[in-house]
Amino acid sequence: MVNQAYIHVLELSTLPDWLSVKQPKLEGRVSIYPNPAKETVSIETDVILSEIYLTDQLGKRIRTFNPIEKQFSVAELPSGMYFLELMTEQGEKTTVKLVKE
Repeated sequence: MVNQAYIHVLELSTLPDWLSVKQPKLEGRVSIYPNPAKETVSIETDVILSEIYLTDQLGKRIRTFNPIEKQFSVAELPSGMYFLELMTEQGEKTTVKLVKE
């Protein structure tokens, strides 16, 4: 802000609560294995998942998986780093890094 005699600087090291959206996290409640993976990946969790997406490093959605199934194939994917995005019916969301060998 500027007035006639002073320049006021407002510094924010973190966003105030009223500018951010709180999203509950699933961290610690979801296990992805094996990681790194060669052929199949399994998900172990005590919550009901509503959506599972696999994205590349640029955030492009590669595949969508059936959230009821807890095991899926990654054999056809090229080696590299991917991200699994998991969401529950309550809106809790987490992203897990997945390495494909």
